[in-house]
Amino acid sequence: MVRFNTDPLVAPLAPQELQVLKQRRRNGEFGPHKSSTWLLVLIFVVAFVLSAFNFFIGLRFSRSSNQFLLFALFFCAVLVTMAVTVVRNLLKARRRRMDWALLARFADANGMRFGIRSADPNYPGLLFNKGRSRASTFHLFSPTGVLADAGCYEYTTGSGEDNTTHRWRFAAFRLPHPVPHLLLDARANNGRGG
Repeated sequence: MVRFNTDPLVAPLAPQELQVLKQRRRNGEFGPHKSSTWLLVLIFVVAFVLSAFNFFIGLRFSRSSNQFLLFALFFCAVLVTMAVTVVRNLLKARRRRMDWALLARFADANGMRFGIRSADPNYPGLLFNKGRSRASTFHLFSPTGVLADAGCYEYTTGSGEDNTTHRWRFAAFRLPHPVPHLLLDARANNGRGG
């Protein structure tokens, strides 16, 4: 029976250790490293704020005070909404960063590999041939020997407004001989949406 060392999942991450893991990620060890889109979002936000502020100043000197007040309230509402969205996404990204770092450390301690995103996993089964943009995400797998892979799986269906990304958890193991197809479904989430 294989026993996993789970200490890396709960032990605090030292800043130096996180820096090493980030460098490994930039080098592509955990899958292709995408360029950050945060810079484009930041440029868009700054451009929006500057153009709205310019409009705001122009409106202040050319229109009545009622229009100015209405626009000022709208502008403040948009800024508050943007600030809340940015803070929520930063907190979510921080949590996700810690998740991948802990999983990478767990994989290292147990002789496994960790992948942040691996496109088109080639597994038989009900889910693995549906939709497009198929990928295993945040998954742990064995680099050699018997196939073992566990993590998240996502694929996209529909187009336009009907575009939907489906997310599942999966475990794939190569068994020594053929067995009937199985579908395991937890009862704990029956009746819950999402």
